[in-house]
Amino acid sequence: MGTLICRVELNKNDGVTITVDNKSGRVKHTIVLDGSSITTQSVSVSNTSKIVQTPNAVSIDCKHFNVKADTIKFTSKMSTSMSSGSSFNIDSGTTMTADAKAMATIKSATVNIKGQGLVKVEGAMIKLQ
Repeated sequence: MGTLICRVELNKNDGVTITVDNKSGRVKHTIVLDGSSITTQSVSVSNTSKIVQTPNAVSIDCKHFNVKADTIKFTSKMSTSMSSGSSFNIDSGTTMTADAKAMATIKSATVNIKGQGLVKVEGAMIKLQ
């Protein structure tokens, strides 16, 4: 790694900007604290990742997002939504549970349900078409 160019800018109107520029590696890291948000950005020749934090939101925009932890828990007071433009996989090493208090829907052109042993379907009414 070559010499880094490091800057700290203090401005009464724009806030604080911290920049680390790696010219030889062609990567630039910037942190901006502007009084209303904190923005962290990492830029290379072909990729950019960005984190923006405000008092009521955190947004992450990147090409790859990886989390590694012993335990992960997501909780929302309102709704939770996940979507994928391509494949969406859920994999569990032991047990997987999905629970909805009112209604659960699985919709697809083709649905495959497979069990290595017993497959149970229970309900007050079961409708097959």
